[in-house]
Amino acid sequence: MTRLIEYVPVCGWSAFDRKDAFTKALHAKLPESDWHYQWQYRNFVEVTELWESLRDASSMVTHLNINQFVDERFVYLATQGAAATSILDSLAAEFGLVRSVRIEPDAAAGDA
Repeated sequence: MTRLIEYVPVCGWSAFDRKDAFTKALHAKLPESDWHYQWQYRNFVEVTELWESLRDASSMVTHLNINQFVDERFVYLATQGAAATSILDSLAAEFGLVRSVRIEPDAAAGDA
C-alpha cells in the first residue's frame, strides 16, 4: 500500500492567493544547495517538480496550472514519507493547508 498525503488550502487552489509566498517558503526549506546531498530535484516538465529525499526516499510533488490567460496556480501538492511530509506539515498551518491521506494499493506483479 502506498500512503500519499495531499495538501489543499482551505479556500481551494483556485482561490489561493499566496502562491509566491508559499513557493518562497518551500524553496527556503529545500534550498538548491541541498539538492545534491540531501534532496534529489527533478523537473520533468515545466509544471511538475519532484523532490526525493536521499535520507529516507520520501518524496514531494508539486504541479502547477500555467495558462497564458490566468496566473500560474498550484493544482496538486502531495508527499509520501517522513522527511518530505515533515517539511510540508511545517508550512501547512502558516499557509492554511489541510491534509488528507489517500491509500493506494500496490500494483500486482502482473499489472506492470
